[in-house]
Amino acid sequence: MAFTVGRFGLHSLLPLLKLILVFYGACLAFVLIVLVPVARHVGFSVFKFCRYILDEILIFLSIANSEALLPRLMEKLERMGVPKSVVGLVVPTGYSFNLAGSSIYFTCA
Repeated sequence: MAFTVGRFGLHSLLPLLKLILVFYGACLAFVLIVLVPVARHVGFSVFKFCRYILDEILIFLSIANSEALLPRLMEKLERMGVPKSVVGLVVPTGYSFNLAGSSIYFTCA
């Protein structure tokens, strides 16, 4: 990246900036258009849940690794009333799929 910026200037980063903006825009649109209304329909508040796990979200954003947070998140979900068998299946499976998706993305990129 340093070579590209040094050789072609900062404007060479504009396509990357556009990609990042489109990605975050698509994520925000999905959350606001699909996730929040569906969750509200079944009686679940996404915003209250995010507030409940805010510590884990902030730690994840600071270390960029969710592996250290799995035990804390699983404990909080169980305290919320989610059955231990569901937590034990969903959280590790989601983490594994996230790793697989990241690996595929990095390979393609």
